[in-house]
Order: sequence, then C-alpha cells, then structure tokens
Amino acid sequence: MRVLCFVVSVATSLLVAGCERSEAPTRAADEPTSIAKPVDAPLVCDGGRVDVGGVCCFEGQRVEGDACAGTPSKCPAPLLPDPVASSCTPCAGSGTCQRALDACGDDPNACMAVGLKFAQESRGLIDDVMRATSIFERACELGNARACNNLGVHYERGFGVERDEGRAVELYEQACDDPSKIGCVNFASVLERTGKPARAGQIFEGECERGVVVACHRLALSIEAVEQARAAELYEGACGASHMPACSRFAEVLRRRGDVEDARRAVRYDKAACKAGEAMSCRELGVAYELGRGAPKDEAIARGFYKTACDRSDPNGCARLGVFVARGIGGARDEVQAIKLLAVACQYEEMLGCTTLGAMASYQPLASKAAEALYGTFERDCEQGKASACAMQGDLLIRGIGAARDLERGPALLEKACAGGDVKACQHRHRKK
Repeated sequence: MRVLCFVVSVATSLLVAGCERSEAPTRAADEPTSIAKPVDAPLVCDGGRVDVGGVCCFEGQRVEGDACAGTPSKCPAPLLPDPVASSCTPCAGSGTCQRALDACGDDPNACMAVGLKFAQESRGLIDDVMRATSIFERACELGNARACNNLGVHYERGFGVERDEGRAVELYEQACDDPSKIGCVNFASVLERTGKPARAGQIFEGECERGVVVACHRLALSIEAVEQARAAELYEGACGASHMPACSRFAEVLRRRGDVEDARRAVRYDKAACKAGEAMSCRELGVAYELGRGAPKDEAIARGFYKTACDRSDPNGCARLGVFVARGIGGARDEVQAIKLLAVACQYEEMLGCTTLGAMASYQPLASKAAEALYGTFERDCEQGKASACAMQGDLLIRGIGAARDLERGPALLEKACAGGDVKACQHRHRKK
C-alpha cells in the first residue's frame, strides 16, 4: 500500500490536505521493476498538516490505524481545534457557529451576514474572530465582494489569521473589480503605502467622482502638499457629507491660514469632529482654549479637552495634559499622575512628554526612574531594528533624558534612524544640542 495526500473541501470551502491509502497498481510479470520511493522518505502534506507516521495529520494528533486521532494542538488559521471532530474546523464545536454556517448554505449574502455577526459580537475573543474569518472566506468564494473586502482587512491587520499584506491586496483588488467597487479605497490605500501613489491616486479620484466620501478625503490627503486649494475643497466637501476625519483636517487647514475668522471657523469644525470622536480635534480645541485662539481663553476648558484627547489615545493630548497636571494649570496639581501621563506620551514617541519628564527628573525621583525605563525601551527597540526607536534614543541622548548626555552617539543614532527610513530623524540628524 502507498499513502496519497489529496485536497478535500471542508465546510467553509477552505482547502486543507487529507490523506488516504490506496492499493498500488499490479505490475505485470515482464514489466521492469521501478525505482521505489524510500520507505522513510518524508511525506509532503498541505493545509497545515504534518507527516505523523506516514499519515497527514494536524500537529498534536496521533495515528490510530490509518486515521488521525485526538484533538490538534495547532491549526492553520482561521481553523480551530475541534475535539469532537478530531480535526481543525471553522466552528470548533460551537453549535451556534455550525448552525449559522449550515443555514447560510451556498448563499453568499447570508454567509456574509453570519460572518459579520461573529465579527461584531466577538468582544475580542480570538476564537470568534477566527470563526468570522472562516465564514468571510466562504462568502467571498461564493462571490460576495463585501466579504472579500472584510477578509482583506483581516489579512492586512492579522485578525483571525496570520498577517499577510500580499493576500490582503489580492482580496481588495478582487472586491474593487466587483461592480460595487467596495474594495477600491482599501486597495488604493495599500498601493499608496507600498510606493504606488500614481495608481492609488487614480483609484481615489475615480471613487471620489462616484461619490465615495472617504475616497475624497484620502485623495485630499494625497494631494495636499502640491494642491492645497483643491485639497481644502475636498476636505470641506467630505466634511459636509458628515465624514468627521475630513472635518478635523479642514479645521487644520483653516488654522494654518492665520486669520482670526478662520480660527473661529476651525473651532466650530473641531467641536463637531471632537464630539464625533476625533481625538486630534479634541486636542486642538484644548490648544484653542489654552491660547485664546479662535475661542475665549479658559485653561480649565483646555484641560478638559486635553483629557478627552488623551482618553482617545492621542499622545500629544496626553503630553499636554501631563504638563497641565504637573503645574496645576486649570485644575489640581498631581505630580504622580503627571508622570504617568508624560511617560505614556513619551512611550508613543511624543517628544513633549519626554522633555517634560526629563525636566521633572531633576527633582522628582519617580520621573527619573520613568525616564530611564523609557530610554531602555527605546534602546532595545532600536537594537531590534526599529528606526523610530533609534531616533527617539538619539534625541534623548542629545538632551540627556534617561541617560547621560552624549553629543557623539546621539547624532549617530539619528543618522542610523534616517538610514532606516525615519523622516523626522533625517530632518533633525545634524542637531547637536
């Protein structure tokens, strides 16, 4: 007998490898003897299976007779170990998942709805995210372009599968080729990020003309450096269509004009964007009230907006809030809380947080320890090849924050960061003090 590996289709239409044994064909008496494959030659298995005693099984399984037995210890994403089936399946024994999968059958829209339900209700549970990925895969194969786009997001960001930007691009392009064009903005975004701005711009332009608001926003971002007037029009138009990130960007355009009335208009746009969750606009409202620029000067209100921005993960907002809390501006003074805020900002490479923390380190031991810990983090990340971490380490050395000041090694690290692709490091690499 010889072992054959073949491809079988599981419930989600994902391809996984299986194995079966078949009888070798009978050789005629006068047929020359062929060179036989060595008995101990490794078996080539696909779909995440491995050779276990001459049978293709998932990792962690054993062979009983001619079959794989036991619950797999590891499955190829997005499949999950299923103790009942002694295999890797999309639902891993979840009755809710299996019933939903059975109900959607070969209906791409129904499968898309099932996948979306699992994705939305996963609450961070990786198993349900992986189940959603499996179901999106099936819906995509059945022809649902939205599912292909969602599956692309999962591959791009590593949701329920190992991160694979190449596969994400294929899925986005597939969804973009659909008459709905649903994957075009994501497709263009990846193209722009991977050095194909011309093609990305064409796609953004076409989608914007079709009335896709987010495409107009992305187009504005891509042309703002060379076509400021048109970019401003696109931001304003997208904002008018209630795309709040565009409102935030349009407010920034108005602020840069330096006109008093434009500053007031910027505050109005920022208020709408902040209310909708745009952290940058909340922070800029803090600046407006702190400086009295386009709004009445009010440090308590400014502090409130900085807190909102920080709560929404804006590092600069955390740094500004840390300064206010450290000095008791607009509210109570609390050095311990300030150090925590400044450390968070510095950790996310916000230099205002690092410099303020460094200033406090001269008289506050807790701040000194925090600065030293952050310097150590950037040093380790730099050694592992992260260019922005090298830039931060170099900047801290030049300033003497978290480590002794070193005007030779600091600029050298900025040079290293620049060579590694950090734009800010290239701009600052000649700074010695």
